[in-house]
Amino acid sequence: MLINIEEPIINYLSNLYNLPGTVSYCEQAIGHIIKRPFDTGGNIVFLIVGIIILLVGRNKALARAFGWTTILIWLLSSIWDATASFLFQIFDFTGMFIFVTLLLFLNFERMGLKVAKIYRWLVVILGAAIFLVFGGLSPHVFFGALVFAVIITEFLARQKYSRKLWYLGLASFATGFIFWIIDMNKLICDPTKIFSGRNLEHLFFSIAIYLLCVHYSKIQEE
Repeated sequence: MLINIEEPIINYLSNLYNLPGTVSYCEQAIGHIIKRPFDTGGNIVFLIVGIIILLVGRNKALARAFGWTTILIWLLSSIWDATASFLFQIFDFTGMFIFVTLLLFLNFERMGLKVAKIYRWLVVILGAAIFLVFGGLSPHVFFGALVFAVIITEFLARQKYSRKLWYLGLASFATGFIFWIIDMNKLICDPTKIFSGRNLEHLFFSIAIYLLCVHYSKIQEE
């Protein structure tokens, strides 16, 4: 008799799907198909920014990397907000890990370090695995460590250009993070409004992505 390994895997994924995410927001998850409709819709800014990057970038490799990564963030973050499921929260963080490692490995190149791209994807997988095993705030800590690494490597890279856009991108990212904290802790909360802290987080994060894309594009053009 053959052992059916598919059923345990399906059951495991089903259990992860049925588990609630490790954080909640001002807009409570309701029992409909789309659990958080306002937060889900607010992700549209990532799609808009991703398309703009692709159009303005005129099919350049860097624009494709930023553009498609931003569109992926839109997709994964939308699914996470729509389901409020632990399984798709892992995917949401995976999208964030993919983006921040893109910045990190671009900085490695500028520093003259030849790091195989496979290591970038191993870092992404590691981040997802840490979240899966430890849960809680573990992915936030891991993501914070990656952001810190991006900041350090930015200043270790050779300075031949203005960092004005980089500073603006960092400030926009920090602003989005503040709105995320406000919404997660329900410090300012009206679940009937689409302009929530969660959606302001999406807005400022997407602005940060665009500014950073332009920053790296200018570096490559020099």
